[in-house]
Amino acid sequence: MTVAVDVGSRAVTQARGRYNALPNQRPKSAQAREEERTGYFDLLNRSDHILRLWMERERISRAK
Repeated sequence: MTVAVDVGSRAVTQARGRYNALPNQRPKSAQAREEERTGYFDLLNRSDHILRLWMERERISRAK
């Protein structure tokens, strides 16, 4: 997962998986649909929990 953080406001502005996939959404690109069979999207969909833990530890919020 790639996470973009606005340093000034200490807020996560974007979080994406491989091929710009968004957690908890169906893959749109052909490449991403191929990854669906490998179980990658199951892991991506569970990544929100880890992201929240990291944000709490680093005192970072989500952009609104």
